[in-house]
Amino acid sequence: MVEQVRAEPINRTRPHIAEYPLLKTAAYPFSIMIAYGEKDIYGKSKEHVRNRFPSAIVVAIERAGHIAWLHNSKRFSALLDDFYQLY
Repeated sequence: MVEQVRAEPINRTRPHIAEYPLLKTAAYPFSIMIAYGEKDIYGKSKEHVRNRFPSAIVVAIERAGHIAWLHNSKRFSALLDDFYQLY
């Protein structure tokens, strides 16, 4: 499902995202899941995301860092399957 994810487009997009002001908290009519590796690099910035989406399901993927789909692909895939109810 994520085998085509590449770092280069992500790294080229990131500086442009930082140019825009933070979004305000809003209610959404759909479920949101935020997943980080338990050893992810984001640190305190994760709190901004959690504050933006207060009703989101937040998951720390065990035995994973920033690229959780590679570090713990079995758990990452299971989370996506459960969240999207694919199977």
